[in-house]
Amino acid sequence: TSGNSWLARTIALFASLPRRSHDDVAVHVVIERSERREGSERREIWTRRFGEQRMQSCIRAGGDALEESFGPIVLGFELTAEPDRIVWRLKGARFLFIPVPKALFAGCGAFETIVDGRYFFVARAGMAGVGLLVHYNGWLTEHGR
Repeated sequence: TSGNSWLARTIALFASLPRRSHDDVAVHVVIERSERREGSERREIWTRRFGEQRMQSCIRAGGDALEESFGPIVLGFELTAEPDRIVWRLKGARFLFIPVPKALFAGCGAFETIVDGRYFFVARAGMAGVGLLVHYNGWLTEHGR
């Protein structure tokens, strides 16, 4: 599900978030890992396809947080292991290189768990004064399974 306001749609465009609401659409995810080499950092590029719409982010270790960048927006998350799931809690945010108040992106977070032996996730992004940007959930399995 994506936000409906013109501002939510504009932000979604800049952050390459899905821009239309879909029910039960197949999502194809490709994860490309770069291993640590001298002078470079370890990171993953996640390319998600919601039908024909493409959403790409880069995930890397950033200080004391896991950073995920969506275009010019970088969100820092603290990962917490709970008894039945892993929770992504927002620690901070930047637009380009400029820190922005965490409260602006307080509607962002995710969790992942195992349901019936499968990896299940819920992700939500929202902004203060804007509302919902995108919310999606589902299962992640290896191709061919």
